[in-house]
Amino acid sequence: MTKEPNRDDIFFLSFCNCQINKIHYLCKQGHTMAIFYSDQIIGDKVVLSQEESMHCVKVLRHVKGDRLELIDGKGSLYHCVLELAHSKAAELRIVSQEEDWGGHNYFLEMAVCPTKNIERYEYFIEKAVELSVDRIVPVIGEHSERKNVKIERLQKIAISAAKQSRKAYIPQIDEAIKLTDYVKDKDGLKLMAYCFEDQAHLRRDLMKTLYQFFQQTPASVPAAPASTNAASASVSAAPASTLGQPAPASQKPLIRILIGPEGDFSISEAKLALEQDWIPVHLGSSRLRTETAALTCVEALYLTDMLLADDLDRKVYTDLDNL
Repeated sequence: MTKEPNRDDIFFLSFCNCQINKIHYLCKQGHTMAIFYSDQIIGDKVVLSQEESMHCVKVLRHVKGDRLELIDGKGSLYHCVLELAHSKAAELRIVSQEEDWGGHNYFLEMAVCPTKNIERYEYFIEKAVELSVDRIVPVIGEHSERKNVKIERLQKIAISAAKQSRKAYIPQIDEAIKLTDYVKDKDGLKLMAYCFEDQAHLRRDLMKTLYQFFQQTPASVPAAPASTNAASASVSAAPASTLGQPAPASQKPLIRILIGPEGDFSISEAKLALEQDWIPVHLGSSRLRTETAALTCVEALYLTDMLLADDLDRKVYTDLDNL
């Protein structure tokens, strides 16, 4: 026999229906509650993946004519109208486009050794994307306990984090590479966070190093490297932009930060990196886990960029007052 719904069940179902109807009404008015992702964009037409289509049509109950927002992973936000409400291949029409949406004034490449507990590495990926990162390179060191990662799963986490944090850039995530191969022949600002030092190679303060880097002449800063991933920013050599203002990815200064595994870098790895002109930095007096150290670096750069943007705004207002 079928159980009769009780009062609480009826109230809960009514509440859910009210919320769904509210979402549908807001979408009709142009207020979107969710952002979608697709790399299948041809002209003004967009096709959503089966997973995104299911979420759009079955979960959120969008119908033809609803206004939606979509990111391409390359820096653009698209305002769209749902043309075909199909649960396996929904189709959208682009109405307008915003470039460099949710962007930042630098190109950050994080080379981080995978953690033994992969959930900690996945947490780093998620939070780094929320803050701002452009490329993530899993590097394998002598002390690494994990030698491989599932790139496809990490990419899904990155896409989800970008949508949640309202960013149009999705970082490129590379296949794992040996740390000794990665550190060779790199340009840009190259920082290596590690725990030991000697008198010949004193570690610098991370925040001061970043601030001084951004204070130098923008034209002398190396530009970001070309990307090979369709879901990341497309970049090439060009002078750096003025800080505090959104800039095309091709004009953003390049920063690379290297984070070692549990147990830190080996002596030989640190020596090789120093020979390749990597700058040793410290993150304060605390001993941090791999994923915490990596996130600290991402956030330090994020906050430094904000600080310099505020400095630029204050200078502009001061100049206007002096006119």
